[in-house]
Amino acid sequence: MRGEALFVGTAGYAVQHVTYALSTILQDGIRRLFGTDVIPAAVNDAVFAILVYVLSGLLAYRLLVWPNVRNGELRKADFRMLLVSLAVLGSSVMLSIFVDAIGVPEAVVICRLYAAVACTLGLAMQFSLSHTNRLETDNQILGIVHISRVVI
Repeated sequence: MRGEALFVGTAGYAVQHVTYALSTILQDGIRRLFGTDVIPAAVNDAVFAILVYVLSGLLAYRLLVWPNVRNGELRKADFRMLLVSLAVLGSSVMLSIFVDAIGVPEAVVICRLYAAVACTLGLAMQFSLSHTNRLETDNQILGIVHISRVVI
């Protein structure tokens, strides 16, 4: 049970980090194109963040959670899944903190793109391992059933 909670927690944090990275890139791009004179920056940031986070949450639920819950793939968390997730998230977050401290705008955009790609790949690997674990469990069950039919 603890493994599944950690699996879902790291996956949720990865989705949040991808959303944060992409939303900050989009916000910076919008500011550079249109400026901040039309709508106050605080209102613009809040509305934009809410829209992006709600849309990304719905998208992540539809693409990741719904198919895996329906297929029963989140029943058995594997240590490899958690290790991959924690490594990808840790490196992405640490790099983001480091680049934010430096404050070079071009480096921030590159870091955000890297974080979005790395977390997305980490999510893909995490859910792929979950799918592989379900298939291995199904094969073991089928093997046991097959052996019991042969013996009987």
